[in-house]
Formats: sequence, structure tokens, C-alpha cells
Amino acid sequence: MKKVQILLSSYNGEKFIKKQIDSILQQDFKELSILIRDDGSSDRTIDIIKEYSLLHKNIKFYTGKNIGAQNSFFNLLENADQTCDYYALADQDDIWKNNKVSKAIDELDKYDNNFPVLYSSDVTLVNEQLKIIKNKIRNYHVSPSFGNALVENICIGCTLVLNKKLLDLITNNIPHFSYMHDWWIYIVASYFGTIIFDYNSYVFYRQHSNNAIGTYTNFYSKIYKRVKNVKKIEDLFCNRQMNL
Repeated sequence: MKKVQILLSSYNGEKFIKKQIDSILQQDFKELSILIRDDGSSDRTIDIIKEYSLLHKNIKFYTGKNIGAQNSFFNLLENADQTCDYYALADQDDIWKNNKVSKAIDELDKYDNNFPVLYSSDVTLVNEQLKIIKNKIRNYHVSPSFGNALVENICIGCTLVLNKKLLDLITNNIPHFSYMHDWWIYIVASYFGTIIFDYNSYVFYRQHSNNAIGTYTNFYSKIYKRVKNVKKIEDLFCNRQMNL
């Protein structure tokens, strides 16, 4: 059976992380391990993770200084178990349906693992108390592509599952400029490999005060930053500076 490693970055997540880890442990796909990197928590998050690691031999963790979510996930990818076949990213505050991993593996197994393949799915938007806000959030008229990846990210990090070939490609090409980890994975996968987008939802994607993604006050700075990053991406891809 294929082996899967879950890569979870935590930061001051004492309020929600137990239920997220529980939902991962309750997956119907059993050949999985969990690697957690704590990004400098100051609450009880590390104590909670330690308790789980003592109870479950398939959970390992390490701590580091606060470097932010995107760099913490890149660090996890660099420290992933090289013997695994697939790697799934996990946020600390969501809830996974018990067939999330198995559904992803069913799709990924249809493809040749000698080529980079990325799986992503839709999510169910919920509030802090897990009350459903929206059952699905994706526009069915938008398909994953490199052109789309340059202007928006439709592959949310907590839904991503990578094969080993894509993991190697990502870890050999960590961006030197600011880009969220999931968006960068989408960009690289759309250019060099294959993307599987499942329009079903297997994640309760929790929205709360600590995970806001932006406001209108910085709209123009976001546009300026995005244009600058597109130019840097063009330099990387068009000039073949990627390490393949």
C-alpha cells in the first residue's frame, strides 16, 4: 500500500488543533504519518502536540523560530519523509472528512508517478463553531492552468496532496521572493506537471478572526506585489532557471 505523510504547520493553535489532529487520525486510509512543525507558539500548542506524539507513534514534530506560515510549510516539505509516496498539507484549524486522504490517493494513483502530479479539491466554508457558511467555494467555469495560476490561486493549501516527483521539484526550487506555499505549488505543478481538481469537498475550512486573508486597504499594494512576482516567475520559467 502507498504511504502518505501529512505535513502540518502550527502556531498558537491550542483552540482548534486537537480536533484537526483527531480528524486526521480518523482517516479511513491508514498508511499515514503526521509531521508537525511548530512555528514558535507561545500558548499550549506544543504541549498538546507532545501529548499526541506520545500516544501515537505515527506523529512526529519539531519546533522552530517564527518564520510565518509560507516558510514553515516550505520547511516541512524540505524535511518530509523521503520514503513516502504522497504528501498532504494540513492547516491546524480545519476538520477533515474521514475519506479525504483516500479520495486523493484514488485519483493520484491513476497517474504516472514519474511525472509531477498535484491533487486539490473544493472546501466547505464553516465558521468558528463549524456552522456551514458555504458548501463549496470554487467557480466551476475556472479550470486549473498555468495562465490561471499566474493571476489567482484556486488550489487551497489544506486540500493539496503532492506526489514524490512534485515534492522534489518544489524543494529544489523554493522561491526567494514572497509567495504563499500553496500558490507556488500550484504554479510549479501547472507548468511542469498535471493537476487533478476534485470539485467535491472533503474539508471543513474554518474561518475565524485569526485567519483573515486581507482587506481592501491594501488592495493596490497587493496588485503591485503580484505584478512584481509575475515578472520574477517569468524570469524563472522562461529563462529555465528552475532546478529540474
